[in-house]
This record gives sequence, C-alpha cells and structure tokens, in this order.
Amino acid sequence: MPRSTLTSRIAAAAAVFLVSLLLPAAARAQRGGAQAYANPATMPTATGMLYGGTTLEVGPDGHFRMADYPTVTRVDSGSLSARAGFQVGDVLLSVNGKDARQARPFKTDHGEKNWVVRIRRGTEEKELTMEFPPAAQPAPGARPSPRR
Repeated sequence: MPRSTLTSRIAAAAAVFLVSLLLPAAARAQRGGAQAYANPATMPTATGMLYGGTTLEVGPDGHFRMADYPTVTRVDSGSLSARAGFQVGDVLLSVNGKDARQARPFKTDHGEKNWVVRIRRGTEEKELTMEFPPAAQPAPGARPSPRR
C-alpha cells in the first residue's frame, strides 16, 4: 500500500476515533447534562494540568503515539503541577523515564509515590517532581490485593 494512502487512512481513523469520543459529551451538554464540564478545558485532572498540541502517528510497534512532545496548556493553582513548578508552555519530555509521547504518560505503576517529569522550558531542560497526595499513596507495609 502506498505511504500516502496509509497516512490518509490513519488520519481518517484518528479523526473518527476523536469524534466518537467528543460527540457523546457534546450531546449531553446540549441536553443540559454535565453542564459544569461541557468544556473539557475546565474539567479537573489528576495532575491539575492539561497538555496537548501534538499530532498522532503510528509508532514502530503499530500503536498510535504523539508525533511531537506535548506542551502544557493549563496549570491549576494549588494543584500537584503548580506545587511542582510547572508553567504553561513547558514541553513534557519524559515521565518517570518514559517518553512523554506515549499514550497516558501520567499512568501510575504500582508502588510509585511521585512523578519525575523531565521538561524543556525555553532552551533549558530540568526535572520537576509531583508527589502524589497522601490518599493516593499506599500505606506503609500494605500489600497489594491479590488479582482474581
């Protein structure tokens, strides 16, 4: 299959996927449901920040990933992100050593108590650490529940 045809199909599939995610929320907002969060930009997040500004591509493993590094577009005052020192415009490079272009870069692995995020701010690169709130941290000596 020619590369341009494959690229067009991938772009069409990504567009259909995004529309399928957005249409139910738009329909609820028109009917009066979920009024407080009809605009996703106002919805609270676990990190207290929004990031985006990227395009999707298919990675070497066949999974979608971001072609560019995501950029911070919102930081809520008093949030984990604000306390860690994030600013609008920061470029996210990695989260706990994992490429920030992968899907769900802020996914937590068992036992993690913070996110160490490598960013680029202007020409400078630095690491910022977001500590999970105490309620999200496992109790000392707690064992994970068995999987069923």
